[in-house]
Amino acid sequence: MKEFIFINYNLVIDKIYKNYFFINDEKIKIIKYKGDINKIDKLVYISNELYKNKLFVDTFILNKEGKFITKNNKENIILLKVNDRDKLIDMNYLKKFRIINNLEKENIKEKWIKEVDEFENKILEYNMENKIIRNSSNYFIGLAENAITLINEYEIKDEIIGHNINFYKINKSEFNNPLTFVKIDKMYDISNYIKIKFYRNELTLDEIDTILAEMNDESEEAKLFSYLLYPNYYFDLISENFDEKRLYQIVKKIKKYEKMLVYVKEKTKKCKKIKLFVWLK
Repeated sequence: MKEFIFINYNLVIDKIYKNYFFINDEKIKIIKYKGDINKIDKLVYISNELYKNKLFVDTFILNKEGKFITKNNKENIILLKVNDRDKLIDMNYLKKFRIINNLEKENIKEKWIKEVDEFENKILEYNMENKIIRNSSNYFIGLAENAITLINEYEIKDEIIGHNINFYKINKSEFNNPLTFVKIDKMYDISNYIKIKFYRNELTLDEIDTILAEMNDESEEAKLFSYLLYPNYYFDLISENFDEKRLYQIVKKIKKYEKMLVYVKEKTKKCKKIKLFVWLK
């Protein structure tokens, strides 16, 4: 890989770590890109615009031919310069992504339906392998179906730059990676922020109150609540990052998470449909 990068980017590297290297103390990530190459120009433009507006996301590096993708055998290689090494994600940081963009829209409704269908198709295999999954799967499928029912009542519009990341890979580095950018409703990232803080035992009622106080209308409340209902933390763990101890912690916190949902339900004022979830009490 050192020789490949020298030949194609004219960069001399002392050492390559797992998927990055340093040039003059600047961190460069090596990405094996499997997505749609036609999206790259849009992502380059957006990452550059964000950088100009002092949101220091990763930016693309041109090769010697003036291209952002370089072929290495059958793989597409992209180099990204890391411009922000801070690890903190907070609400102020999320808000900086609130600009309309020309990215391809992420259809969250179709994604959820597909994800639940795939899980249900594999449920017999999971049941045979793991007792915790066997005892919890119906509950989390039920949560997902409730989320889908609610989100189907509303049109998703006013999309911003959001992030399509496996729940267990959400961190500042991935938030700054333009390859995770999607066009999506602003409540989506906020809901994942709340879930992450909940499972880290960092979420406070004051922070929930602050977030809910910024909801502009019924639709925003409904979408936030549906995203909170949807158990991506469960599906993502089982599909890619299965860890029985972590799964046990999720199941162990079911009642505590329900209490958080009840609190949100009681605090929302504009969306009456949230009140119809009578099983949350």
